[in-house]
Amino acid sequence: MQCIKVFGCSGYVHITEQYRDKLDARARLCMYLGVPDHKKGYRLMDINTHVIVYSRDVIFKEDEFPPLTGLTSTSEPTQPMRRQPPAATPTPVSVPTAPAIALAPESELEDEPVSESVATPSPTSAPAMRTAPSTANKRVLPSLREAIDRTAIHYSFRTETDSDPPHNSAPKRPRLTAEATEKCLNSEKACDVTLNSEEDIHEQEQRQHLLYTLLAIRYVSEPTTYRDAMKSSHANQWHLAAKSEYKSLMDNNTWVTEVLSSRWVFVVKYTGTGPIDRFKARLVIKGNLASTYDDSFSPVIRMEVLRLLLTIAALLDLEVHQMDVKTAFLNGYLEEEIYMAQPEGFKTPGKEHLVCKLLKSLYGLKQAPRDWYQTLSAFLENLGFLKLIKDRCVFRRTVGNVTCFIAVYVDDLLIIAPTPALVSKLKSALKKRFSMSDLGEVKYLLGWSIQRDRKNRTIFIHQHKYATKVIDRFSDYIPYPIATPAERNAKLSVSSQPSSEQEKDAMSSIPYRQAVGSVMYLMVGTRPDMAFYMREVSQFLANPGMEHWKAVIRGLKYLSGTKEYGLLLGGSSDITSENLADQLVAYSDSDYANCPDTRRSVGGYVTMLASSPISWLSRKHHTVVLSTTEAEYIALCHCMQEMIFLKILLKEL
Repeated sequence: MQCIKVFGCSGYVHITEQYRDKLDARARLCMYLGVPDHKKGYRLMDINTHVIVYSRDVIFKEDEFPPLTGLTSTSEPTQPMRRQPPAATPTPVSVPTAPAIALAPESELEDEPVSESVATPSPTSAPAMRTAPSTANKRVLPSLREAIDRTAIHYSFRTETDSDPPHNSAPKRPRLTAEATEKCLNSEKACDVTLNSEEDIHEQEQRQHLLYTLLAIRYVSEPTTYRDAMKSSHANQWHLAAKSEYKSLMDNNTWVTEVLSSRWVFVVKYTGTGPIDRFKARLVIKGNLASTYDDSFSPVIRMEVLRLLLTIAALLDLEVHQMDVKTAFLNGYLEEEIYMAQPEGFKTPGKEHLVCKLLKSLYGLKQAPRDWYQTLSAFLENLGFLKLIKDRCVFRRTVGNVTCFIAVYVDDLLIIAPTPALVSKLKSALKKRFSMSDLGEVKYLLGWSIQRDRKNRTIFIHQHKYATKVIDRFSDYIPYPIATPAERNAKLSVSSQPSSEQEKDAMSSIPYRQAVGSVMYLMVGTRPDMAFYMREVSQFLANPGMEHWKAVIRGLKYLSGTKEYGLLLGGSSDITSENLADQLVAYSDSDYANCPDTRRSVGGYVTMLASSPISWLSRKHHTVVLSTTEAEYIALCHCMQEMIFLKILLKEL
């Protein structure tokens, strides 16, 4: 009888590693329903999704009973119910039949309008005062963002005297009130925001950081919900964008009006030179709550393969054009049966109580990228294309002596062919099947600016625009540029990590991870010169110290002086497709016992095709070696693995 638990009690079901990431929860709260007849384990119900779960790995709390709150929950924790001893004489109680409950999307509960003013709390309502600042900030934030280009905000601090409030009154919690905000927004001049010195210094710093962040915003604010979009100054543009997205959904027969909820995602698209291109709205289903999928995959070409294709195009003077698939995921066909609540702002009149049965994939579903890839792959194979073995996102077709390629990065297609006529023919075939945008010759791809010199057969790729954004983001830490990314013979160590709570608190406000992650995308794209530097600073993301932060700042200084750097691909007119593989060379090196903590060596390599960098790596060895020769052989082994991959890839191409 040990397997029998109290009906309705709480049970925490273990989530296995294959269904969660590192930072995800390891268990989910469920309600015990009994023991199944034909399965091992327990029968439970997930209180958030109302899905029946069978599991043997459960920890029960038989004196706690989870609340039945549907798919939504309040932000305040619910006090668990305790079992009460039975009364001596039970009293009959009439229990009404539970009506059918229509579950509202979570965003509708979060976006309820907030009153324009917050009353000063009385001493008896002191616990509620802690929510006032966040409520006020939530209401004021969109207005500040929209007026940030014309209004400057300064801080001043006021000290309350002993005679200000009576000793028996509740202390006033200073906040950025609606009146102060409206005064700032209605004024074309700078305005002051006064904070009491009684306010917690941590809260003052948080508000300072908030306003400084807002002052750094120069672009149109992007609303997070449909309701915020309709309240913004660009409501007409957002509504037209959402209407266009909704029309695409209807044209593709994405659902039928017969439950997962959905939300709107709003993005401002800019041109390569900076001005606003268009307002884009996208409906995203909350696929993180779904378990109706078997496999997931996203068609993303490898960076080294993309650089190799661009190099070949430059050397052989091939045409390189770009196309963008509109609402690509809506072209995939679902194998599962999924229902979704009608989108906010576009509910069918007279059928508001119904939900949508998805007929095709939708953004947010785990299987949506895979479904789109299968649809595109089947279509390209019908056109005579074959997928490469070494990269399934590159398709090749050869007719006679004419070879063309199509590279796929989710919904971006890169068409490489020897003649403009063949490119136009491929574009026409793709447009007949999918709704696409013809972007012409490739100019801007994945954040890379691509400049081509047909006369000298070169392609120059760089990330100047992205590097400028990174430098502007961390400009407070970059007083001047320098010539090298790291000091000579400087080695970072675990001994520099903070050990005391004071040191950890001092580092908690430093954007170490943000800085490292921002520079990482530059390194993997067009900046091999920062590979060694990134390997060093990336070792201490979990617990960085001040010495590690100084190394990051030095790298940012180097970036500020070299933001226009990039890769020059091609440059030779003597190379043909027959001798292309002979132009592949590589260089490797190692640093013996480089790590001061483990004494492991560091190895690195760079591969080049006709003097054009294709791939690079800087990596700490997995084992401790006994000599410099052994370290060199390990580095050479890593290099040869990459060379074999590129050799096979070139044979396929």
